[in-house]
Amino acid sequence: MQARAVAILTSLAVAILVAACGTGGSASAGASPTTVAGGPLVTRDAWVRAAAAGGTSAAYMTITNGRVAPDALVGVSAPDVTDSAGLHETSSDSSGMTGMKPVDSIAIPAGGTVALEPGGYHIMLMDLKQELKVGDRVTLVLSFEQAGVVNVTAEVRAN
Repeated sequence: MQARAVAILTSLAVAILVAACGTGGSASAGASPTTVAGGPLVTRDAWVRAAAAGGTSAAYMTITNGRVAPDALVGVSAPDVTDSAGLHETSSDSSGMTGMKPVDSIAIPAGGTVALEPGGYHIMLMDLKQELKVGDRVTLVLSFEQAGVVNVTAEVRAN
């Protein structure tokens, strides 16, 4: 019984520390904290590749789940720049061929961090309505299973 109490208190202390650390960043420093029930969900360093109108781009960021329960990114949109956005993963097969495939969701473990980055999970923006120029800003609307809808502003960067 005592071991269970210690485990519960340890989990609670970790959750409090993660929550305290997660809310310290400012939006101007590249973090977009969104407080949800049970703790913060924080996105950092969101960016989108520059691309031509009609083309395809990708968005990347780091997502930290300060909650004591897991969550999942289950959808994305970017209505200002495209009507076609989705979650994707880059992977390699046993022959070394690299490909990309859509995924239904991206798990964000409790107290964990997931990087959306080139060569891994990312957000695809297809059939762009306009050119995405370096320095522009794009609003990404992320849908999480538990946290709900979170708007993230991403800076357009060079490829």
